[in-house]
Amino acid sequence: MCHGADGHGSEMGKSLKVVDLTSKEVQSQSDAELIHVISEGKNNMPPFKGSLNKDEITNVVRYLRTLK
Repeated sequence: MCHGADGHGSEMGKSLKVVDLTSKEVQSQSDAELIHVISEGKNNMPPFKGSLNKDEITNVVRYLRTLK
């Protein structure tokens, strides 16, 4: 909803100044770092550990890698 399907940020996400998931800043993070951010949240991003299981979070990271 915030990052958009392409990872660049939806209109709402851009208004919240979300990070571009295709950026070097994101893509240079390790899988473990990305898993932590998705699980625990960061800044305005809420944690997803309550709504996604470990396998689903790992799949999100795999998807993020396809955006570079």
